[in-house]
Amino acid sequence: MFIDNETIRVTKDGVWLSDGEPITHERTLEAYNRFLGRDQDGYFIQIGNNFKRIEVEDTPYFIRLAWKD
Repeated sequence: MFIDNETIRVTKDGVWLSDGEPITHERTLEAYNRFLGRDQDGYFIQIGNNFKRIEVEDTPYFIRLAWKD
């Protein structure tokens, strides 16, 4: 699932990047947000047996408001 040498980063504005390029695939973004974790060594994404350390510029948690009229 993850590319070995790929660097995944989430910016301070909540933009996910893969090797500096924005990730735009909606289901990938949903999965990354859902399976984001943190331990004593930093942040990671774990989906099943797939595990990847990620870089975080600031806080990786964001509140998104769906506005309905």
